[in-house]
Amino acid sequence: MSEVKLPDPAEVAANTHISHEKRVEKVIQGNVRTRKRSVGKRMRDIFISEDAETIRSYILMDVIVPEIKEIIMETVNVILFGGTKPTPKKKGQTYVSYSSYSSPSYKNSQKQIEKRNTVNDLNDVIFESRGEAEEVLSSLVDIVNDYEIATVADFYDLVGITGSFTDNKYGWPNFQGVTVSRARGGGYVINLPRPIFID
Repeated sequence: MSEVKLPDPAEVAANTHISHEKRVEKVIQGNVRTRKRSVGKRMRDIFISEDAETIRSYILMDVIVPEIKEIIMETVNVILFGGTKPTPKKKGQTYVSYSSYSSPSYKNSQKQIEKRNTVNDLNDVIFESRGEAEEVLSSLVDIVNDYEIATVADFYDLVGITGSFTDNKYGWPNFQGVTVSRARGGGYVINLPRPIFID
């Protein structure tokens, strides 16, 4: 009886490997132009795009936890020292604890702030038609669905603009609420949120 030789599964897998490398190509036919974002848009991005985690962390660690510590200290003081309360603060007097500046949570929050401040300053990209702007937005949504994040470099590749190497370090995890609107001076613009730093 002859022996049937089956192919090695690892060899089959290596030969049938499908590349999932991200390839982004220009999807529009027309030309685009860029312009600096208006001061109003930049201010909106600075104040509105704060992520919920940073705000939640600030409220918890800088507001709630210190108040709870203060209540506990006052309670312990009353119990241990027979009901004497600390002297009330004078009006307008504040207390600053500098001990938290050397804590790991403070250092991590400073790193987050530095990352936020070194944001990729994205210019508005003006499209000739609404259809092309919507096609680019749809392609960005597809990239997020496939790769979980779309980078600024992906956006620039879709519109045929040459970016810089740092454009791969910033992007968007979703495009919920992003719209296309008429640009001042003609054309159409995708109202993209401020890109976030990608670790």
